[in-house]
Amino acid sequence: LVVVQHSLELDAQRAQVPMVVIGGRYPAADDEMMPLQELHGVPLMQSITKWSRSIRDPNRIAEYVSDAFRHATTGRPGPVFLEVPADTLARKVEEENVRFPSAYKAEERPAPSTEAVEKALRILAEAERPVIFAGRGVWFSGASEELREFCELTGIPVCANGMTRGAVPEDTALGLGGLLGGAQALPFAGGADAVVLMGGRLGMFTGGRRSVVPVGAKVIQVDILAEEIGRSRDVDLGIVADCRETLRALIRGVKAKPLPRRDEWLSRLQQAKAGVRSVLDANINEKKSPMHPYHLAHMLGKYMQDGVLVADGGETFVWAELALTATRPGRYLGHGYLGCLGIGIPFGLAAALAHPNERVLVLTGDGSVGLNFSEFDTAVRHNLPVVVVVNNDQAWGMCKHEQELRFGKERVIGTALPLTHYEK
Repeated sequence: LVVVQHSLELDAQRAQVPMVVIGGRYPAADDEMMPLQELHGVPLMQSITKWSRSIRDPNRIAEYVSDAFRHATTGRPGPVFLEVPADTLARKVEEENVRFPSAYKAEERPAPSTEAVEKALRILAEAERPVIFAGRGVWFSGASEELREFCELTGIPVCANGMTRGAVPEDTALGLGGLLGGAQALPFAGGADAVVLMGGRLGMFTGGRRSVVPVGAKVIQVDILAEEIGRSRDVDLGIVADCRETLRALIRGVKAKPLPRRDEWLSRLQQAKAGVRSVLDANINEKKSPMHPYHLAHMLGKYMQDGVLVADGGETFVWAELALTATRPGRYLGHGYLGCLGIGIPFGLAAALAHPNERVLVLTGDGSVGLNFSEFDTAVRHNLPVVVVVNNDQAWGMCKHEQELRFGKERVIGTALPLTHYEK
């Protein structure tokens, strides 16, 4: 159980997902007496959670639960771990001795200063090729509508990731797509000269060696944590604030003094976006058998524009990321920063619970589906009608193709899978 919790919380930490995990343990009275399954969970969890505690006094369970939800949902969202030893859980208490907190979270969110907003708008006004990279912070701050309004007012296009994809519909000129796919069009249109990193971290694709942010571009980074500003590159303006409050302030500023429109930039981006898409679409061939995995992802992406799509796997996830045209936020689930395989069916089940009136489809690889295949039983027991499509390429594809590129096709080792009829 602890191993499963550890994997879940690490993924949640990297993806900034608010999550409260409650775990049990042997009785606290049996510490250092070799009881069954003696394992200290809190030290194990502390390195991958925002907050981890063990409850020794049953009178304080309600307080600890309130603390857990405050830590998980305020500031930068993230996972917390609450441990309840067996003897704490078994003891009875008088209800009048228990405090049930009600006002335990701040009502106001941190907003940017007037000076920061003015400087950000000056940078954008001087830019000829601005773009917004919208991270998960936009979704978790509830700023999808504000992002869309700001983009429509300014004509600045957006690349988004995770559940923020679709906040600005990707079937419009302002929605470029995800960071893996949409950002690939930028260099063909001349490259961005100003980037607003809104609620996303400077990581592998935005600040590291594979960064899609040009070296010479001006960078405005908005994050609720000061220590995230300038993580792996210099920024021209760092704003420590909530994404929704920042976007609202920017919208007020633009309404008072509109930014110049960049219609030529948008036009070039549309042409570049169409060019990148045409290269990918060349893999679509109805008569080809077996079909190309991009063809599969493309068909499912079109089919699921009005539902929830979950992508899992190595290359299978990449094909889904490239093929999807997201039109609504919160309806696309992928790995997150950790890249943990096997999340597909569990994420699909959670999506079915969260959106009981919507279709849910999981696209997964034949390698990744093996990690949680037993969750089909969970789906049946809880009557969760999730559709699972297995991209059955008979391989750990990402590893196999890396071996082929590095060592040649005759040196493929340990990455082949049999032709398994998962549907049976």
